Amino acid sequence: HPLEEDIVSDLHDRTDGWAALLTLVRTSLEEQDDPRTLVEHLDASRGDLHDFLAEEVLATLPAELQHFLTRVAILTAVDVEMAMLVDERSADAVAASIRESDRLGLLSRPDRESPHRFHPLVRDFLVARLTAEIGEPAVRELHRHVAEELRLSRWFAAAWHYRAAGQPASAGEVVDS
Repeated sequence: HPLEEDIVSDLHDRTDGWAALLTLVRTSLEEQDDPRTLVEHLDASRGDLHDFLAEEVLATLPAELQHFLTRVAILTAVDVEMAMLVDERSADAVAASIRESDRLGLLSRPDRESPHRFHPLVRDFLVARLTAEIGEPAVRELHRHVAEELRLSRWFAAAWHYRAAGQPASAGEVVDS
């Protein structure tokens, strides 16, 4: 069944065009009558998408790369400098993890000058996994730490991380300054 243009646009935004996720969505669409509701409620923190990402993607990776991915998933963008705020390894090791994640299709970037980013559903999955692993207070503390480190150099990212840390007043201060 053809999908309306706005549903296709939303589906692309949620999956970032990742073929494996689109295949899972297509299967789900065949089983559901309301495609708009399905696309609006795509969630990688549970259900088929979660199972696929957990069993077919993350479980096949080395533990060090799994750890790296769950930590950097909280970031607005993934480059060596940003990743080192949540990963204590050397710059070379972090760069190697970014390259491997890119090679595997877990991180992407629109062009060579832009930082890497996650497919939105992959990010949702990894953040849910990190939250289950270390707890919500610890995830908020990671966001606060990143915000503090970025406060003077990347105001937009700092504000975003303050909000994710549950500190909207600090986000406002960064924006105002």
